[in-house]
Amino acid sequence: MSKRNLRGSRAIITGASSGIGWELALEFARRGASVCVMARREERLAELVAELNAIRASSFPESPEHFYVAGDVCSADDRERTLTETESRFGGIDVLVNNAGAGATLAIEETSDELACEMFDLNFLSPFELTKGALPALKASAESAENRRAGIRPFVVNVSSIVGVRGTPYFGVYGASKAALLTLTDAWRVELAGTGVEFLTVTPGTTSSEFFDKLREDRLRPNLPKHRAATPKEVALAIANAVEKGKKRLVPASKSASLLSVIARFCPGFTDGVMARFVVKE
Repeated sequence: MSKRNLRGSRAIITGASSGIGWELALEFARRGASVCVMARREERLAELVAELNAIRASSFPESPEHFYVAGDVCSADDRERTLTETESRFGGIDVLVNNAGAGATLAIEETSDELACEMFDLNFLSPFELTKGALPALKASAESAENRRAGIRPFVVNVSSIVGVRGTPYFGVYGASKAALLTLTDAWRVELAGTGVEFLTVTPGTTSSEFFDKLREDRLRPNLPKHRAATPKEVALAIANAVEKGKKRLVPASKSASLLSVIARFCPGFTDGVMARFVVKE
């Protein structure tokens, strides 16, 4: 039996204008969740919400309409607006998915202080602040007897990266910002044990999304071996299943990423040798 029921849950998903966020919003809607999607590209969000509401009309007409907030997750005002509108329209928040993020590929010594701060602002501080802002509503959800009867249990999904598990050449600062998110989530999970608010960390490997098209800097990429990229739909399906089963960590839809996470933990020296092969020779 599933630990959580997504049907009737009220969710916020950031970074939903493409890729994993887009597909996860659709998957949540198919399972009966009410979804607020947030990103900067309003035209894309409007298109997504039209699809979400078509699912609602055909399968869950009693549920509130899905909606979007066009905004920048790095903006305190936009974060507050997203939380306030979700509580106003849905009557509360049960699910927060911190999916928004961006990367950069270049040598660490060539990374400017400004770029490093930008990476940490988007990939670490923004989900940190948004989660803090959502916690009162999430705790209220956990205390609701009605939610407990319906199998609705609040949770936060923080989408990190496999390069946050193991540092990879030319993803150094990006990987560090994602590693910080992993550490924060592990600590938060323990601190909030007993409150009913739970956390899932997701560490995708290479995904066939817009990630490499939207890099903040793209100067140097590692010589990675050829491998299959997971599709955003595969990752979204794995996340939704992990949420319902109450998992705490997930390496979705990638055998190579799963293998790397295990080897890096138990054989760090060997992993260094493997990673050295990916360094671009002058």
